[in-house]
Amino acid sequence: MTYTVAELLGDPELATISLTPGVGEQREITWAHVCELADPWNWLGDGALVMTTGLGIPEGEDQQVDYVERSHAAGIAAVSIGEKMSAPPLTQGMLARAHELGFPVLETALHKPFVVLAQAVSYANLQSQQQRIAIAAQLYESLTEHLHDHSLGPLLDRFGALLGGTLRLVPNAHPGSVRGLVHVVDEHTSQIPLITPTRYALEFTRTSERRVDPALLQYASAGVTTLLAATTATQRQELARGSTLFARLLDHAIAEETARELIAPHRVEAPFRVLIWPPVDRMEDIEETAEMLLGSGARLLHIGRRMMLTLLIHDDAELMHTIATLTDGERIGASAPFTALSDAPSALREARFALSALSKRGIVRFEDCLEISPFLSNDSEQTSQAAESLLAPLIESDRERQTRLLQTLRVYLEEDRGPARTADRLGIHRQTLYARLARIEQLTHRELASSSAVADFWLALQVLSRNDQGGGGLR
Repeated sequence: MTYTVAELLGDPELATISLTPGVGEQREITWAHVCELADPWNWLGDGALVMTTGLGIPEGEDQQVDYVERSHAAGIAAVSIGEKMSAPPLTQGMLARAHELGFPVLETALHKPFVVLAQAVSYANLQSQQQRIAIAAQLYESLTEHLHDHSLGPLLDRFGALLGGTLRLVPNAHPGSVRGLVHVVDEHTSQIPLITPTRYALEFTRTSERRVDPALLQYASAGVTTLLAATTATQRQELARGSTLFARLLDHAIAEETARELIAPHRVEAPFRVLIWPPVDRMEDIEETAEMLLGSGARLLHIGRRMMLTLLIHDDAELMHTIATLTDGERIGASAPFTALSDAPSALREARFALSALSKRGIVRFEDCLEISPFLSNDSEQTSQAAESLLAPLIESDRERQTRLLQTLRVYLEEDRGPARTADRLGIHRQTLYARLARIEQLTHRELASSSAVADFWLALQVLSRNDQGGGGLR
């Protein structure tokens, strides 16, 4: 939306050529002025096109180099010298230095009055200003259209189309930068840290040849912040209700039919996945991340426990990509898809395993971990045999002596081997828990301090639960 050196050179009516071809052609010209003084940098500045008959151009090479350097340092966009008028011969040193600095040195034909160039620059910038105002008005109209339905995704699409590119929310890569100010990533991409939520930025990627005005990007950022602020209260209520429901699902405290009735208003549909990751160091940031995901159009239930964010989502590749983008490639464990809400606790265990099983960044799906342990083989008969072999002594003890070792092992692993939490959930004394754990190790000949043993125990319980063997002991 700004007038550039390239546009001036591309207009045949202006009869102007470049004496430094290809140099500085994307420089923006905001105004044009005739200046015959030897020091235009003291009088003219950012974005100025200096037009001169050559009276102010010095003769010596060193002086000409100095003329270019000072003009460039002052922010002057370019200098255009009248053809065959008063300028001394331009030295090779001057032109070479202009090339190094990216400073355009132009030449306007003798028959073309400078006032024509000035009028062209003025007219172009007037059009640019009118276009800027029109786009700002359309941005405002788009915001008012989407405020009532809290639809951030469509708003970003509309804003991006108006600005000639794409807009998306990303984690703020420059946490120390000033909120609301444009940070240029490269020639095509810019980011604006949001005022709120503070962990995110609005990223614009230009897809057209037209350069976008930074002021319009700031206007778009303000619109996005306004929409997010307007939806915060509604989102928090929805997240709070969803968090309570999700907690009950994970604790086996709700029946399948009831769960489906309660989840319907949240519009999270089967097949489901459970995702888990430790995104931040504060619970406030966990809530902010959940709000950000919901604001981006994602339908989800969430819960924050032990600085871990856990989500229940619809199994959708596009949604998974959105989550990966908004979490900046953080490592996330994802369960296998499932359709029965009663399987949510098992899916949480799958997600935890996926989070710890592989070292790669991004979303790690449980099904991608199938080769890590024999208990995850695609051969269902093999997995069942492996699970039964490892857990048989515990199952037999529970049946014969009512020892509840299998349930103790499952709760112990679900509570990340925390003795106090495990004993509290089981309603037993901590010393009783220690005695049961010792008995488990004695019967299975596996030590619970071993990571490989813990992994195999967990996976064996997973297989056993799916096969509905020893169901009473497991639940």
